[in-house]
Amino acid sequence: MTAAVISRGVGFTVALVAVSLWTAACGSDSPSPTSQSPAPTPPPMLVVYEPGNGVSVPTVVREVKPSYTPQALAAGIQGSVLMAVVVLPDGTVGDVTVVRSLDPGLDSSSVFAVKQWLFNPGMKDGMAVAVRVTIEFTFTIK
Repeated sequence: MTAAVISRGVGFTVALVAVSLWTAACGSDSPSPTSQSPAPTPPPMLVVYEPGNGVSVPTVVREVKPSYTPQALAAGIQGSVLMAVVVLPDGTVGDVTVVRSLDPGLDSSSVFAVKQWLFNPGMKDGMAVAVRVTIEFTFTIK
């Protein structure tokens, strides 16, 4: 796993780390024998790639920094929030999962901030693809 620091801000550092491959599987519900309407068409399967092996790492175009919550600041909470983030083919952020929690307020602030990021998407064979990366916000009181 490789990491690259993307930016440093007052009170925190942001790092982008490539993580494992994940594929979302879509199930299809069969209509019941008594059903009179056709089953809805399931959405197309979204394959989420891992950077490497011909898949490029998405690059940040716009980032939004998380806020240090007043409660976490008053409590002197320091550390990092680690998130698994899916960068979609259009460069927006899809699913975000907190992998390592720090504080509920700082976790929420981190997810809210990263959902506003924009990327140049990862590419595979000349096409934009969904890529899973890890983003870490480190909160420190100075």
